[in-house]
Amino acid sequence: MEDLHPLRCLVSALDVGSLTGAAKTLGISQPALSQKIKALEALYGQKLLTRTRSGVEATLAGQVAYGFGQRIGQELDELRVELDSLQGVISGHIRITAGQSLSQTYLGEVVIALKSKYRDLEVELVVSDKLLDIEKEKIDFAIRFGSPGWGGGVARKIGDVQSVLAATPAYLNARGRPTSPDEIEQLDFIQYKDDTEKSVVGVTYRGQKLTVPVTPSLTAEDPNLIAHALEKGLGFTKAPLFFVQERIDRGLFEEVLPGCRPIPKPFFLIQREQVRNTARAKLFQKTLFETLSKAPGITILPDLLSRDQ
Repeated sequence: MEDLHPLRCLVSALDVGSLTGAAKTLGISQPALSQKIKALEALYGQKLLTRTRSGVEATLAGQVAYGFGQRIGQELDELRVELDSLQGVISGHIRITAGQSLSQTYLGEVVIALKSKYRDLEVELVVSDKLLDIEKEKIDFAIRFGSPGWGGGVARKIGDVQSVLAATPAYLNARGRPTSPDEIEQLDFIQYKDDTEKSVVGVTYRGQKLTVPVTPSLTAEDPNLIAHALEKGLGFTKAPLFFVQERIDRGLFEEVLPGCRPIPKPFFLIQREQVRNTARAKLFQKTLFETLSKAPGITILPDLLSRDQ
């Protein structure tokens, strides 16, 4: 274990590009840092750094050691975080991504709840309706509707989400309210760009599963733009119930055909392997499941609410 701290010195020297700068970063003297790196070179019997006019550069052996040093440094940092958690101090970094509709509502509540209770925990929320590469972007958790997608990580289904067909009362007053699913096609449909269903909506109505044709008149990938178009009376849309329930309660939106709802979609939590079983990951999942279980239209699998993650 004696070579672990010298590896940190090597990594810092190559990151900064100089021994003096690395010493300042690590809070030790430059001679002390040089001795650490020399001890590392003696331990492995190879030169790891070469001095240049502008600072230091890695030799071929130094490049190899640098890669290992980065990983070992991360593991040491993780060790410190986990040991601190045993004393009730939750720290470290957690990076989460989800689409706009969930991020702006209930996932935002999760982030606020975590930060309010655990001030040493650094939480980063990446709001994107695109499928991000978990490993490349170093995303710890991704929440996705419909399918787990791609991009690495360990995926598991955590529940189902119910959507509704919604429009403003004024729009339906002007265009007429459908009395059966086949009349829905006569209305203007505002299509979410990344929806896998194009020009059709799978629904359940009076106990039957049906495929209902729709007539797209506007396509957008921003949920807020779609909601704004709805408010302006440009048509109807399919939206997650958790995103529009408040507007329905206030009478701003209503369901196009009561009893006719889109087939619920599964949703998934994708977790980066490196954070599995960490204290912060368990706390995030516990807070997430408890919060989402209260959201209208979201059903969390019962076993996730009754056991530690």
